[in-house]
Amino acid sequence: MNTLTTRPVITLLETLHRNAETSDRELMETMMARFNAPETSAEQVMAELLAQERADYRSVYHDYADNFLAVSPRYGQFLYMMTRACKARRVVG
Repeated sequence: MNTLTTRPVITLLETLHRNAETSDRELMETMMARFNAPETSAEQVMAELLAQERADYRSVYHDYADNFLAVSPRYGQFLYMMTRACKARRVVG
């Protein structure tokens, strides 16, 4: 057993994932519309996103500041195990 399997933590993590899905729904729909647009390819969309990032990194990520960090529950468990194994005292400052 670890702290991820306790009821309070499970409940909190489920709530955070629901909140992330709700909060990020509009961004995800916008991105999917860009990727699925018939006049562009996924490669073109990615090239545009990377060009925007290169041109103004801070602005691009400032626009995403209100969104959640995309971490799946399974990857979150991996990160948890890694931080425990490293005996990390702080993960996010």
